Amino acid sequence: MYWIDAIVELSPAVADGLKTKYRPLPTTNQPDVWEPLSENLPQGSYLASNQLDAAFNSAKVKSRAFLAEEAPVVVITATGE
Repeated sequence: MYWIDAIVELSPAVADGLKTKYRPLPTTNQPDVWEPLSENLPQGSYLASNQLDAAFNSAKVKSRAFLAEEAPVVVITATGE
């Protein structure tokens, strides 16, 4: 088993495209990333949806994705075999 945590800076257009396509909603959940990465998380709240998670899933990888509300950033936590 392995895990991947990623904090990805996007262009504003790509971030807007993800919001339009996957329609994430405000969430009180926060990304659960590896401790050394947590200081790099964008401040503020996040958007999430099952559809956004599914965009980063594959047959062997299960992901959770969070879009920062106030920055063009997506945070992805993924586990797989």
